[in-house]
Formats: sequence, C-alpha cells, structure tokens
Amino acid sequence: MRVRCVTMFGGLLSLSAVMLAGCATDATSATSDTADVSSAPSGDTEVATVVDPTAPATVAEQETIFVRIGGEERLRDLSDAFYDHMEQDPEFAAIRAMHPENLTDIRVKLADFMCGWFGGPNHYLRKHGPPRLPRRHRPFPIGSADRDEWVACMALALDDLEIEGELRAELDDLFYRGADFVRNRD
Repeated sequence: MRVRCVTMFGGLLSLSAVMLAGCATDATSATSDTADVSSAPSGDTEVATVVDPTAPATVAEQETIFVRIGGEERLRDLSDAFYDHMEQDPEFAAIRAMHPENLTDIRVKLADFMCGWFGGPNHYLRKHGPPRLPRRHRPFPIGSADRDEWVACMALALDDLEIEGELRAELDDLFYRGADFVRNRD
C-alpha cells in the first residue's frame, strides 16, 4: 500500500518533514528505506510516498486527524479558541503583536490550513496556494520563546475543546513541530 502525502511546509523534504506532515505516525513506519520522496511541480510543495504494509487498502479507509477531531466545524472552533486566547490572555502578547489588529481573516486561514493539513478539504491551498510556512513567517522574528508561547496558546484551545488521549498527544506533537518549523531565531 502506498500513501501519498503532500507536505504543507515546503523546502527540502526530509524524513522528519514526512512525519511532520502526518504521513507516518512513528519512526518505525517511516524509515529511510520506506520513504520515496519526489518534488511536485508547484515548487515548495513536495510529494512523499510512504510505504506502509499495514495501512488500509485505500486512503479513504484511513481515519485522518480531520475525521478523528470531528471535521471542519470542529477545526474552525479550534482556530477560534486559539485566537480568543491570543486576544484575551496577556501571556500571549508577544505572538499577538505579530498578527494584524483584526483577526477575522487569520482565524479563517488557520482553520482552512488545518483542514488540509489534517486530511480534510484543502481550502487553504485552493484560496492561497501552497502554504510555504517558513517564507510566510520570515518577516517575523520567531524564536524558541515565541514557539513555546504559540504552542501554549494552542494547548489552551485544545483544552477548551476537551481534546484528550491519543489524539491530543498527536496534535500536541504536530503543533510543536509545526511551530518549531517556522522558528527563524534561537
């Protein structure tokens, strides 16, 4: 069985990027001899083909994060909770300052991005093109403290939605790696 995953992170695709994209859930299912990586024509977006003999027969049979979290409405709720905390909680002032005054559009963009990233409709790609996250975040000096603040803000949003267990652990890891991916300072 071959599973095709499009990374949402651009740049040089490595085994860690394949795992970040959710193509592999652990190091044993994505080793250097099972990951076949090639570039797609769109530049920053690459396609990784990960061979997993234990995977279901079709991609449609796989239960994506998108399905497990509850779909698009639930991801929109997560985006709203995240930006509500960013606006209301003073401990997130540093990352709030990196965003526009009006957060309406960015709320939609984050929800659209998460839908595609987690296996649902790829609204972000359709509306804005490839995410190219490092490039889009380059104008902002993002260090480890900013990454940790972003992750803490998202953790509160996940708490608000009462996301727990294995899904919560998976999301915590993916959000940490995603936030670290755009870090451009120490």
